[in-house]
Amino acid sequence: MQLYLLKSAACLAIFMVFYKYVLEKENMHIFKRYYLLGALVLAFTIPLVTFTQTIEVITSPRINEATVRYVENTPQIEQTDYLALILWSIYGLGVMLFGTKFLRNLYQIIFKIYLNPKKKSNHIVHVLLSDMITPHTFFKYIFLNKQKFENEEIPQEVFWHEEAHAIQKHSVDVLFVEFLQVIFWFNPIIYFTKHSIKMNHEFLADQAVLNKGVSAANYQHILLAFSSNATAPIGMANAINYSSIRLKVFGKQIALFNAFGQVKKRFTVMKTHTTKQRVCLKCLVLLPLLALTLYGFSEKKEIVKEIYLQETSQETLQKKATPEEVAEYNKLAKHYNNQSDDHRVIMLKDMTRIKVLYDKMSDEQKASAEPLPNFPPPPPPPAPPIANQAMRLPPPPPLPPNPTAKQIKAHEKAVEKSVEKHMEQRQYTYKHKTEDGKNVDVLVIMDTPDHLPLPPPPPASPLVHVKKLAKKNALFFYEGKSITSEEAIKIMEKDGSLNISIKELKPERPKVYITKEPITID
Repeated sequence: MQLYLLKSAACLAIFMVFYKYVLEKENMHIFKRYYLLGALVLAFTIPLVTFTQTIEVITSPRINEATVRYVENTPQIEQTDYLALILWSIYGLGVMLFGTKFLRNLYQIIFKIYLNPKKKSNHIVHVLLSDMITPHTFFKYIFLNKQKFENEEIPQEVFWHEEAHAIQKHSVDVLFVEFLQVIFWFNPIIYFTKHSIKMNHEFLADQAVLNKGVSAANYQHILLAFSSNATAPIGMANAINYSSIRLKVFGKQIALFNAFGQVKKRFTVMKTHTTKQRVCLKCLVLLPLLALTLYGFSEKKEIVKEIYLQETSQETLQKKATPEEVAEYNKLAKHYNNQSDDHRVIMLKDMTRIKVLYDKMSDEQKASAEPLPNFPPPPPPPAPPIANQAMRLPPPPPLPPNPTAKQIKAHEKAVEKSVEKHMEQRQYTYKHKTEDGKNVDVLVIMDTPDHLPLPPPPPASPLVHVKKLAKKNALFFYEGKSITSEEAIKIMEKDGSLNISIKELKPERPKVYITKEPITID
């Protein structure tokens, strides 16, 4: 609330400074009237304007981790904000006092209209009072001294002046600013704005009189006569001798501006002539002023919109095989695809390796690679105990020193028989029926413990990933701040313990986030 009040006061002050030094002395009173009313509306509206900016943040699905914290339940003692209570009390008292004054002035005007005799002239009603008052206007009612009215001592220029107030409905402006003064009684700019509005009303009425062909010198003489010895009317009315802001202190009126100085200003404005080009130029100056206040005193709000990805780019990298792995797959797949269906020899380690490489390849790599061989499902292998016994058969005894040719030949046959026996336990043949109904023999060679599937290659370092992504024209961010690819590489070379998170959303450029804190997967 305090920030809103400060912004509205500053905004209104800027508008009034522009009016005081650029517009006030110009002969463009209708435009100035709407400028002053618009300044009041904009000053209290612009701080309420909010400009929203949507920021898209790409995140991964979070894995919720429940953390249980035990907080001691201790009763909290609420402290009373006495300063706020005092300020609101003062504000409420001010609203009550100014509101009472507003209603009292309105009641006095209505009471005078109801009790005193009236004479209607076209759409104007003359209210005749016995008091020696200055002629003043409230809507269509013009308040005049009864004796001077009947003796025709009031100049015709005064009637025209007050009729201009009534026809142009200046009382609507006065009621509006008086109502704002009740709500924002503590804002001093409101009082100066009200003074400028009522002074501009006098400019408009003076212009209406001069447009009747009245001599400016005679009219100025009448203004001086009414300004020197006259009784001030009620604050809500427009009077011909209005020339200052007046306050009542202990029953005495105090003028905040020099009365004759304000009348002199009215004389100066009467002589001023403003060309259309000058009016258009001053209106154009308003555009940057309005843009400045709108940008400077409005609210800015950022809305974060999270875009969740089904999988991270790191998972995508893991599904993409290297060129060496693709070449290995193509070689093995081509070998088995070229085998005849009549007699196929399948190495279990090759079949396992082919499936591992195929699952690791991306869709694009699979489309350009060899077709996946159609391996038949193998039957259960022979009973493990027999295989284990065969594997535990002792090797042939070594040759004695200086063996004979007969001993060497017998040893070679024993070795061949041992190898054949071992291979018989590691392979088997079975009948398989193909999709076209043809029976084929399939020889399965079991894998040995010494020929396990090759492990996957070690993951590349974060620096390697950063360099690869720099070639892809990726966007880099360090601790939330945008940086260039060269800066990102230097940062990773300097500190290899940093964490990186890669976001890819085609067809947009990849985004790489480098942080010191560990990365959590949302």
